[in-house]
Amino acid sequence: VALALSHKTIRVGEQQSLLEAMEAAGVDPPYLCRGGVCGQCETNVISSDGKFIHNDHWLSEEDHRSGCKIMPCVSRFEGKSLVLER
Repeated sequence: VALALSHKTIRVGEQQSLLEAMEAAGVDPPYLCRGGVCGQCETNVISSDGKFIHNDHWLSEEDHRSGCKIMPCVSRFEGKSLVLER
């Protein structure tokens, strides 16, 4: 996963959230609940080649369908490449 503003590329483990992987790489993204309900970690997707598994209760169905936002605390990505704004 590439993080555009942080200029970092991170690896996300199978049992790790995107948020946890960002923190492990020294990125300090905003968050509160770690449960996908508060909206603090909402992140813009710049590009993706794969499928999102949205597990949040914050984004709208339209946001889920469009693939332009993700909640890294709970949602997952399966695919070849993902570039996030963070």
